[in-house]
Amino acid sequence: MDTVAQAENVIEKILQEAWAQAQKIKEQAYQRQAEQKAALDQTLAQFESQTQALAAKAAQDQIDHMLAAARMDLAKELLAKKRMILDEVFSQAAGLIKAMPADKYRDLMASLMIQFASGGEEVVIDNQETRIDQSLIDQVNQSLTAKGRPAGLRLAQQRMPIGAGLVLQKGKVRTNCSLDVIVAQARLELEPILAAELFA
Repeated sequence: MDTVAQAENVIEKILQEAWAQAQKIKEQAYQRQAEQKAALDQTLAQFESQTQALAAKAAQDQIDHMLAAARMDLAKELLAKKRMILDEVFSQAAGLIKAMPADKYRDLMASLMIQFASGGEEVVIDNQETRIDQSLIDQVNQSLTAKGRPAGLRLAQQRMPIGAGLVLQKGKVRTNCSLDVIVAQARLELEPILAAELFA
């Protein structure tokens, strides 16, 4: 074989080996690329799954927050309605006291004076009051004396816009037995009982 032929054979062999090597490298590259793509796909899948989980958790957190807020709003609304009902109950009670027949109202006012008087007070009444007068106060004084307690109560010339009830005044000391105070005191004592009965 001449030199040219030998050179061609060597070149052909080198080319074949180079092609084979190139194919091998190419296959390895494809395999590596496939492996990298698979790894990337797996990473993306995990990321997507985590993202969806985070999104689902965020959505659930938002739902829980909305439900908690809704429950809080509902509780506030319910409390406001309960408060409104109790307000109405005690408002009606105040109205009933104010609209009592004269004899029952006078009995109630006499009992307040007997309970809270220490002796010598002026009895201050509302500007429009007609059921409390000196004759009622005289009866109270008699009751106090009979009980061995200081009396000397008298109807004050000065009147106050208290609506109903009375105020016992001795010097600068006042004992407020006006209707608003009576109802407020009764509310403190009765509201828990009424709330339990109304909203149990």
